[in-house]
Amino acid sequence: MNIKELASEFAVFIFSQDADLGSRIKFTLSSHKFETYFFSDFDEMFLRLESSPPHILIIDYSSLIRSLSDVFQSILKISSEVKFICLADSSVLN
Repeated sequence: MNIKELASEFAVFIFSQDADLGSRIKFTLSSHKFETYFFSDFDEMFLRLESSPPHILIIDYSSLIRSLSDVFQSILKISSEVKFICLADSSVLN
């Protein structure tokens, strides 16, 4: 499968309160024809997710005010099809 041929069919949500990081990710994915949406407000993203779940959700761990597991559980209740990518500093993983 050539993902570039299908990229425009993939909705990607990006959640980060770091405007520079979020806009760089959005720009990069958009330039490869992915349908991308950048959110800095979790509640706004969640409302959009409820009405139209993305295929992929990229989460900036440092922007979360809830636990990552709570976020995953809440989203998976809406759609079990959403795939997650979590961006975190390596110190968080230790």
